[in-house]
Amino acid sequence: MSDQILTQILGELKSLNNRMGNLEDRQVALESGQQALLSRQEALEARQVSFEAELKEIKANTADIPLIRQAVLETLEITKRLDLSQKSFERKVTNQLNTHEYSIDIINRRQLKLEADLESIKNK
Repeated sequence: MSDQILTQILGELKSLNNRMGNLEDRQVALESGQQALLSRQEALEARQVSFEAELKEIKANTADIPLIRQAVLETLEITKRLDLSQKSFERKVTNQLNTHEYSIDIINRRQLKLEADLESIKNK
């Protein structure tokens, strides 16, 4: 074989060797990227598990909300009735106090008149 053919073969082999080296570098880069994707996938799976656990907890915590709401509404209704009852009782007590005050005022006037009459009788 001639030198020219050998040189050409050598050039082709170098070119193939370079391409193989580039392919190996690309393969390493792809493997590195694949590892990064796998680790991200694992992180995402862990987050998904965490979110699912939080979702279960939220569902468990919110399951009683209708019952709590009903209890609050019932308590509000009872509070309103107690407030009306309290106001009614206050009016009744106020009326009784006014009646007693009026009665005491009448008794005081009678006592004053009796004392005045008694003084008048003493002075005669």
